[in-house]
Amino acid sequence: MNKNLVLRYLREILNYQDEDFVKMLTLMDVKVTFEELSSWLKAEGEEGYIELSDKMLAFFLESLILLKRGKGDAVEPRPLELPVTNNLVLKKLRIAFELKEEDIVNVMAKSAQSVSPKEWSPYFRSKKHKHFRKCPDAFLEAFLKGLVP
Repeated sequence: MNKNLVLRYLREILNYQDEDFVKMLTLMDVKVTFEELSSWLKAEGEEGYIELSDKMLAFFLESLILLKRGKGDAVEPRPLELPVTNNLVLKKLRIAFELKEEDIVNVMAKSAQSVSPKEWSPYFRSKKHKHFRKCPDAFLEAFLKGLVP
């Protein structure tokens, strides 16, 4: 899925302004300018659009986890997981929003998708697990839409 689109959904889910996003990234000791953020929030083809890198999306997702869950006992920040896949975005959002099985079913129902845990649980598995499946763009987009308040 387009990383910039994920960022735009995060903005809508959190109801954040540019200042909020810039401040959130400071949790990971990452500094971005308002111009950079603005270019990442633009739609593909729009003037000034710049594609968001895997690394920057990973910083946004980790910052979201720190914002929502706190730093915990970790002395050092966790290493970034790269590349950022649809499966990883799902996992990070599940962690940040502390979503349980029932919550995920409700999120998907909110986006008019009726799916059982048996259908979506392979997206949360390790790549090495025999039941792992790549998360399709359509599922991730429906999940993100379901998170929008």
